[in-house]
Amino acid sequence: LHRVDRRQRQMCIRDRENAKQLIVPKRLSNPDPLIIAVKKLWNKNENKAYRFGFYDNELAIIVENKNRKRASLFMDTLIKLLKKRGHSIKIFQNETFAVVFDVELTIALRETKKRVSNKDRYGWNDYVPTGKFVLKTNRWSRVKEWQDGKVPLEKQLSKIVARLELDAVKEIEWQKEIEIYHKEQEKKRAMERKQKEIYDNELQAYKNLQVNAKNFNKAVLLRNYIIAFKKGLLVNPS
Repeated sequence: LHRVDRRQRQMCIRDRENAKQLIVPKRLSNPDPLIIAVKKLWNKNENKAYRFGFYDNELAIIVENKNRKRASLFMDTLIKLLKKRGHSIKIFQNETFAVVFDVELTIALRETKKRVSNKDRYGWNDYVPTGKFVLKTNRWSRVKEWQDGKVPLEKQLSKIVARLELDAVKEIEWQKEIEIYHKEQEKKRAMERKQKEIYDNELQAYKNLQVNAKNFNKAVLLRNYIIAFKKGLLVNPS
């Protein structure tokens, strides 16, 4: 009974710890090295306007200066949650990847923009930040965008991580299917090569047989000619 009680208490503690990891704090505490690095870049480029791309080898975050704190808090929590679950973050060629079950899935946080008319230039539009965040995960057919709405992005962390893990599992299964398909295709090609080799060998044997038959007929004719010549059966034309 005491063992059961202790096990239950331990499970409750773990549940509270897991729930705590899903809460985005109001202040950074022991930030991940990637967050420290991107904050240094931000400080270096404090006066630069809103950008539409990333600096080299930084986390994929594009937000207005005043929203950088929120962005760093959110990404720090997401990174720590992923690492707690045995995953990692990788930055390569200006892209950020969540490495989940050894599968690389792109992630990028940006602030949405809205189009407004330019009062000074007729017919021109400007795109200005809205303060609303979007986290884009994965790409191509499995791309998913998580947006601020009735539920803020910070409250969607569990779903985001669950989706990343599900996408990774699907990718692994797809890769296995591709591997099986390639093996089957290689097996099929090997059988076709074997059949062609058998056919080519049989064809060559048939051609050799024809040549031998012709040579044999020539030899028979020549031998019969010699015999007839010796017997005087051949009449020289006058």
